[in-house]
Amino acid sequence: MYFEDFTVGQVLRTRGRTVFDHDIGALIALAGLYEELFMNREYVERASVFGRRVAPGLLTLCIAEGLVMSEEWYRNTGLAFLGLDGLRLHAPVSPGDTLWVTVRIVETRPGRQPDRGVVVAEHTVENQAGVAVMTFRIARLVRRRPVLDVAGTEGSG
Repeated sequence: MYFEDFTVGQVLRTRGRTVFDHDIGALIALAGLYEELFMNREYVERASVFGRRVAPGLLTLCIAEGLVMSEEWYRNTGLAFLGLDGLRLHAPVSPGDTLWVTVRIVETRPGRQPDRGVVVAEHTVENQAGVAVMTFRIARLVRRRPVLDVAGTEGSG
């Protein structure tokens, strides 16, 4: 999708993805998140506020971003990730949960260069029960649709 294909109020939804126990282990190892909450089953079951294994919030964010990218809305048009704001975790995610992301476009504006624009979207990550587990806002730099000149070739536009 090009910049012009995004409109304020537009809602897009990703396909679902189930979180597996090995996903949690992979992120813990990759990021070095060696906390008892993520690594010690005895602690989790006896002393944590969750009473069960939960995913780090960063894993939920990574899965959400992967779901959005897998839809290919930004394939060949996404130029840059400009920022993330207002990240909130509302409910825990555990192995076996399935996540979807609803993306609502809240702002579009021209970029500094004429061939690009900024798309700002609110993301809501929901689980299989329809519970919002995470929300955040992302701004992306997106390519504008090429302008054809009178000869039918792509111009700078």
